[in-house]
Amino acid sequence: MARAITDQDLRGVAITRTDLTGATLRDVDLSRVRMRGVYLGLADIDGDIEGLTINGVEVEPLVAAELDRRHPERAILRATEPEE
Repeated sequence: MARAITDQDLRGVAITRTDLTGATLRDVDLSRVRMRGVYLGLADIDGDIEGLTINGVEVEPLVAAELDRRHPERAILRATEPEE
């Protein structure tokens, strides 16, 4: 039976030697999370990504560029001037 953690404030918690295989995280704030020595395989991440660094490479600009290529209308939504 699956366990659920709901409406908990776990700020500052340390999770060590824990298997989260198959876990679902929904409406979770992972700001300033640090992950070291982790394996992340076959992951599916969908959400707002800001300043994501993987193995020392900031990937957020790469993700944003690919999304803009796939969905050109995203640039219109970011327009700062009326004529844009």
